[in-house]
Amino acid sequence: MSHSNILDRFRPVGAPGPVGPAGVPPSDGRGPREELAPVFTALARDIEAARRLVEQAEKDSADLLDRARDDASALLARAQQDSRSARAEAAARVTRESADDDEALLSTARDEADALAGARSRLIPELARSVIDRMLTEWLRT
Repeated sequence: MSHSNILDRFRPVGAPGPVGPAGVPPSDGRGPREELAPVFTALARDIEAARRLVEQAEKDSADLLDRARDDASALLARAQQDSRSARAEAAARVTRESADDDEALLSTARDEADALAGARSRLIPELARSVIDRMLTEWLRT
């Protein structure tokens, strides 16, 4: 009898004709362990290479994650520092603008007060004459 091949198991059983048993005949006594041992032996180097690739990828990803965390921490610290200086600049700008607005308002108020004082000075003699005239008119009627 010739030496059997693993692929012999998958060849059609029987010749065309009346219906008979079909399927995969049982193996010739060798179990899956013996049949697959050469396959796994041949794959051993590839499996080891894949394992090393996975280990290297895990190490690289851990390093990349550590660098990303460090970069994020540095970026956050820089942003916090920048926000402090930006707040200080904004506060100084608001203070300057408020002081400028206050100065303009005070100047306008002084100008209006001066205008009222001038009008008062001009109106006092006329108002006094008007009051005196009314008093005299009232006194003369009585």
